[in-house]
Amino acid sequence: MKKPLIAGLLLLVAVGAGLSFKYLNGESLQGSFPPSSSLSMSLRSSPVSSSAVAGTDDHEFTGLTLDCTISTGCTITDLTLQGFLDDEGDNNDWDTSYDSADHSSHLSDAVASVWLVDDSGAVVSDVESVSSSSYQVLFGGLNLTMANGDSMDLIVVGDISSNVYWGGDAEGIAFGVNASTDLVAEDGDGNSVVPSGTVN
Repeated sequence: MKKPLIAGLLLLVAVGAGLSFKYLNGESLQGSFPPSSSLSMSLRSSPVSSSAVAGTDDHEFTGLTLDCTISTGCTITDLTLQGFLDDEGDNNDWDTSYDSADHSSHLSDAVASVWLVDDSGAVVSDVESVSSSSYQVLFGGLNLTMANGDSMDLIVVGDISSNVYWGGDAEGIAFGVNASTDLVAEDGDGNSVVPSGTVN
């Protein structure tokens, strides 16, 4: 019986931390895929929930920690934050967009814009406006680089309006990351990387 021709077929096999491919007839290794690696995102231990008076400048709202375990490194290019507002003072009715039927206040009336600083306090982004409708903030063109094994802390900072405390109620204000795809990153070879984790 004639032996079937299988020299052109590929078989994926596990090799170390990654995947490599070789021909079924035992020919030499032809190449390999990048090892398993990741970029993770988590809530930073500080700042924690706190109170602030109207008119406070440089208030730290939220912190996130990024961990890169990609051999070629990670570059953060864009980040979208989701803002939250509870203008009734009970921290029980959070809005993620303006709802005129429910509330008369906008998050952007309380915090018009925010920026990012690292754990040393250095500003690492432009000052970006809080959307009056979606309560989102887009940081584009960040170009924040991390080597393999590095961690990076990003803290959301903003000025609180002196006009808050509407209707005699304290306002609840927060910022987070709704989905992992709201952080845009790539590895050192320019390949897109989707981080794991959210901060909200």
